[in-house]
Amino acid sequence: MRARKLLYGFFLVLLAAQSAVATDDWPDYVYTFDSSIELRTFPDGPAQTIWTPAPGEPAPFEGQVIGEHLYWVTWCQPDYTGGGAGLWRADRNGQNAQLLVEAAGYGRHIESYGDKVYWSNEHLGEIYRADLDGQNVETVVSGYFGYSDGCYDIAIHEDRLYWTSWVSPSVKSVALDGSDFRNTAITGADVASAFQIEAHEGELYISAIKNGTSGSYGIHAINADGVVQRTLTTGRSYYTLEAYGDRMYYSPDSGPDYLYSVPLAGGDEVLHADESVYSRFTVVPEPTTMSLLALGGLAVLRRRKS
Repeated sequence: MRARKLLYGFFLVLLAAQSAVATDDWPDYVYTFDSSIELRTFPDGPAQTIWTPAPGEPAPFEGQVIGEHLYWVTWCQPDYTGGGAGLWRADRNGQNAQLLVEAAGYGRHIESYGDKVYWSNEHLGEIYRADLDGQNVETVVSGYFGYSDGCYDIAIHEDRLYWTSWVSPSVKSVALDGSDFRNTAITGADVASAFQIEAHEGELYISAIKNGTSGSYGIHAINADGVVQRTLTTGRSYYTLEAYGDRMYYSPDSGPDYLYSVPLAGGDEVLHADESVYSRFTVVPEPTTMSLLALGGLAVLRRRKS
């Protein structure tokens, strides 16, 4: 009987541990992109600036961690002729930064797929891809300009490259070779503009914003036909979308730029950080190497996650 009780107690402890992992699978770090790139322990640890452009050169717009590197794109006027514009890569702690692909214009968003990195240039109406070292640059999408067709946010789902535009109730997509263009209207919700798009674990998500007084705000899971499958949350104008684990992280487009998340299955919203610096961010786990420990002990001084 005693052995049975001990076994039952062990089973309860194991279940509790599994539950804790499932419900507390928060990211470890968050990068923010503005005039420089800052790194914090999640959600609101002390910031450390890990990269700043040279004086007069373009600022970072958005970035993603791919493997053991941080990639980002810059934002500048299309007629900019100075240095530092394009696709950058650095170690995850900001060291060894290098400009991989030089390109002026409105660099917007980054995705990875296989051993390639993809990024959009909204003003030129193009989406590019390259090897992870910046070699073999290709233009996958070209000729899509303006608020209703331009290449803003991007995602890759079921071997198709998707993008959204500033003011369009649809998402566009092509096959990864650039063929088979589709313009897919969002149905099942009052979507006047599908602003951001995210692919995660076999599903697509969009953030809907208003177009003037038309439409409503919300984050929705959609299928490949554009039909809303469920609504995660409503009521805000959402900017960056970042799926991690079983949650969607985001910041409002109409400030303050705090950091929030909601379960991918839908549920209660959580406010993680109330400092207005999260308009463009990416959340990441602990790296497989210990390179981030060099950042003033940030990894050691991790704050309680909330």
